[in-house]
Amino acid sequence: MDIFKEEKKRFMMEVNKFLLQLLMLPCY
Repeated sequence: MDIFKEEKKRFMMEVNKFLLQLLMLPCY
């Protein structure tokens, strides 16, 4: 299950990046 945990962490990082881009979009 350790591999699954790593995958989830990586996935959350990708989601955070995407959300940050969405937040910064209105600034432009």
